[in-house]
Formats: sequence, C-alpha cells, structure tokens
Amino acid sequence: MVPKVLWEVGVFDQTDPTYQYGDVSWSTNPDDWEAARAALADIIEQ
Repeated sequence: MVPKVLWEVGVFDQTDPTYQYGDVSWSTNPDDWEAARAALADIIEQ
C-alpha cells in the first residue's frame, strides 16, 4: 500500500541537498485501504 516509506522525496541535483516533494504514489481511496486491512486481518487470523 505504501511503496516508499511514508513520504516520497527526490533530489533535483545530487550536489544540492534541497529536497523536493512529489505526489504520493499510494492510493487515497479509503476503499483500497479497507480492502488491504481486511486482507491483512485474514492473513493474521490464519
């Protein structure tokens, strides 16, 4: 669900440590999160 740990950071220039933040790549749809939560609960219950 979260491919890059909690935020996504990039650097335009390796010699300049100024970070630029991009859009999140994970879903913002609550139904996707609920489905993932249910799948995890099923795994734990087994």
